[in-house]
Amino acid sequence: MNDLSKRIAALSPEQQALLKQRLNQKKTIQQPHSWAIPKRDRSTERDRCIVSFGQQRMWFQDQLGTQSAVSNNVSIALKISGNLDVNALERSLAEIIDRHEVLRTTFQTIAGELIQIIHPIGNWYMPFIDLRSLNPSARELEIERIAQAQACQIFNLETDVLLRSSLLICDPAEHILLLTLHHISVDAWSIGVFFRELSAIYAAFAGDKPSPLAALPVQYADFAIWQRQHLQGQMLAADLTYWQQKLHQAPDLLPLPSDRSRPSVQSFTGKTLSFTIPKPLTDSIGALSQQVGCTTFVTLLAALQTLLFRYSGQEDILVGAPIANRQQPELENLIGCFINTLVFRSDLSGNPSFRTLLDRVRETVLGALAHQTLPFEKLIEELQLARNLTYAPLFQVMLVFQNAFSIENIELPNLVVEHDRIDNHTSQFDFTIHLVESEIGLIGKLEYNTDLFDESTIERLLAHFQTLLAGIVTNPDCCLADLPLLPLSELQQLQAWNHSAVNDFPVLAIDRAFALHVARTPDAVAVICGDERLTYRELNRRSNQLAHYLQNLGVKSESLVGICVDRSIETIVGLWGIIKAGGAYVPIDPNYPAERLEFILADAQVSVLLTKQSLVQRLKPLLVVQSPPTRTNIDSRMVLLLTVRSFWREVVKLG
Repeated sequence: MNDLSKRIAALSPEQQALLKQRLNQKKTIQQPHSWAIPKRDRSTERDRCIVSFGQQRMWFQDQLGTQSAVSNNVSIALKISGNLDVNALERSLAEIIDRHEVLRTTFQTIAGELIQIIHPIGNWYMPFIDLRSLNPSARELEIERIAQAQACQIFNLETDVLLRSSLLICDPAEHILLLTLHHISVDAWSIGVFFRELSAIYAAFAGDKPSPLAALPVQYADFAIWQRQHLQGQMLAADLTYWQQKLHQAPDLLPLPSDRSRPSVQSFTGKTLSFTIPKPLTDSIGALSQQVGCTTFVTLLAALQTLLFRYSGQEDILVGAPIANRQQPELENLIGCFINTLVFRSDLSGNPSFRTLLDRVRETVLGALAHQTLPFEKLIEELQLARNLTYAPLFQVMLVFQNAFSIENIELPNLVVEHDRIDNHTSQFDFTIHLVESEIGLIGKLEYNTDLFDESTIERLLAHFQTLLAGIVTNPDCCLADLPLLPLSELQQLQAWNHSAVNDFPVLAIDRAFALHVARTPDAVAVICGDERLTYRELNRRSNQLAHYLQNLGVKSESLVGICVDRSIETIVGLWGIIKAGGAYVPIDPNYPAERLEFILADAQVSVLLTKQSLVQRLKPLLVVQSPPTRTNIDSRMVLLLTVRSFWREVVKLG
């Protein structure tokens, strides 16, 4: 078997199917442009080039504010033990910056066009910070402080070299090298290239030898020019048509339950939790994947989408995932941001078995890979999505999976090197799951938005994910809704609650229990929201007024009453008013997209909708305004818009 046959045999089922599809396409479609990337003409304006689509997106994101800018920092700490040749290390880093133009590139808008300006390396140097005078405990604190400060220091993309480094001297045989790069110049693959080159160049320089690395065939700017020229014509049209059809009428937002309401402007504040999927479970996931003819990534993606389905109740689930996007051999050893993001949209309707879902997800992945050339940034532009500052477009959850062969270590002669990413306390999405194959199982990190979720919530989510994975490999033919989610600890807690001795307490209706508490402590504070406070007496009075009005409108036992307000004191007044009227409340998040709001209103068939005056204009397009009813009983599809501070103003009817 020759090398090509071996490489084809080693491909995953999806990759083999994709290869066959590409070969068939080549027989029928004449490529409008060569896939080879030519060197740009450097005879004129050699220092100024157009940017890639990825660079353009990151530039605009960088302009949004502090947290969004910091979220694009990639920070790594290398702990180096042994007799380090500091001069050779500094020269090695300078050599890498000199080899890769993208690390000495700045960005400017000239005549309305964003361009990249490539500079000579100049007098680059690496700062040294001597910590040898500190005692061990103080030294550890100072290392952490410096590392965090560098990781969170914003790059000025118009002036800064895009590789920031510091060497911390802990003692003669221990150093820590801090590296921070901007995502506009690197991706995960680039970090592996960086480590390989640093290993080779340092070994040569420490031995007084020249760099062993051959000149690079192209630079990142050459790719940017090629990308802009290539993405047009028949190839662009074919990919764009696929994605437009695939994402037609896709939901804007995944309504995950959160600890806090979504901010009016998307924040990027975040935190990272580490976890491990044990080796036995990892092996079982791999065995199931092999059995059904898919990759581990497909199984993990289907499992994550199942979790999101169970959490949100939504059957149309979109998850993003990055791909290396280095299809040309000349890009394999080049530092730069080539990564592309694919959107995997899966249909979980009909409560299928997990095995059936795997078939659906595999086809989704194959289709996405066959049309991976279209940059995510170009896709967003072409789809002309309505701009929304509260959440990321198309998807809010990402899955990043790296197999064991994509992880690069750094090896320096006569030195022991350990490396780790530095958490810069940001999150690009609601949450992102990173999974890396290792000898001990899948090593994971979950990066989440702290404006939405508490750490305890994310810990429970991770426990549910692992329980779900265990249930999947045990019974892949189980329907999605029946797969286990709760770990043993939560099941035991539920059993403890269910076996509580309820006979020790009088059984009271909730409104009666509330009334007794009001009688006992009428002036105690019942509700606090920001600077506002409401006593039990006032909450009782206001909720009684609301209950009487609702009853006059016909709300009674089993009536469904919607409440669509931000979290506030009015929310509590509304809930208690509905309960006292005998109805059941249907909470509706006002931040949901209009399509989601319309679906909930129609599906629940609420009799009355309570909201705030500030939200009336947003809700009116979903409703047809009518005059207030003159009769006591209202039609079951009649909806009331409530201004909770001044009570009801108008009644509307669903269209």
